[in-house]
Amino acid sequence: MRPTAPILRLLTPAGPDPLPPGATVVEAALDGGLPEYLPLHPELGVFVVAVLGRADTWHAAGPAAVVSTPAAPGRAFRLVLRVSGGYAGALPLTAGARRTVELPGSPRLATEIALLDWELRAGSVRGAGRHGSRITLAWWDLGGAS
Repeated sequence: MRPTAPILRLLTPAGPDPLPPGATVVEAALDGGLPEYLPLHPELGVFVVAVLGRADTWHAAGPAAVVSTPAAPGRAFRLVLRVSGGYAGALPLTAGARRTVELPGSPRLATEIALLDWELRAGSVRGAGRHGSRITLAWWDLGGAS
């Protein structure tokens, strides 16, 4: 067994970067089923979507079965970013994921989004209902007027 190099503890952060002062935290229940749209501010919102490569797995599970969390994200879920009605990129459901979004023509020059926590359940992948799915995001302006 090879000993751990002492420098690794300095290169690997202990946890996610702290949120800046003034960050807006959004906690939302995903009762509308996937895809579900969450508006963050007038110019920006996100869709929580499933990339259905393994839909048979979720359809066979009970509606309360957990299909994605920060501890077991899988590769089947994404946040699709929408700016002023158009596509602005995607963000995988990965613990600590962040994305900067430019807002052309807006007093807000750019916004950063951070994925903080989530729990997706099989029932929400199949359709609307209170299955216990939820997501927590944060966003903050990087420049321009608030």
